[in-house]
Amino acid sequence: MEAGHSIEILNPYEWMPGHGENSVEISTEGLSLIIVVTYDGDNGVEQRKKITFTGVNAFYKASFPGPYMLRITHSVKDKENISLGSLVEFPRSEAARAWTDYWSKSCGIIKRVKHYTWMFTSENLMVEVFAEGVQWEDHSS
Repeated sequence: MEAGHSIEILNPYEWMPGHGENSVEISTEGLSLIIVVTYDGDNGVEQRKKITFTGVNAFYKASFPGPYMLRITHSVKDKENISLGSLVEFPRSEAARAWTDYWSKSCGIIKRVKHYTWMFTSENLMVEVFAEGVQWEDHSS
């Protein structure tokens, strides 16, 4: 399956220091995938950002770099315009379309599934998510 072109949804280096995140915590709650990113803020004060993927159908977590086990092809040329470590969406993903079609044709449910990928370079972690949406909020320590 083709992921198609990617668009940057969130560039964490707009709020994180250049060395990246201090830690990444991943958990699930119902149909939500929650990622809490901890990083150094101003004057060394630890900051947190909570990213919640809603209506999650599937997700994949793996070491990065490392072997990619999903059968989804990602375009190399797109990566020229997007910062490594950014949260990206693939609006024309064949895999997301397969999930959307499944819900519509097999279950009669209207649900638009989106395809996201995020690589955390300091933690050497990659997350790929198929969900209805994503939102984020600040959490100070």
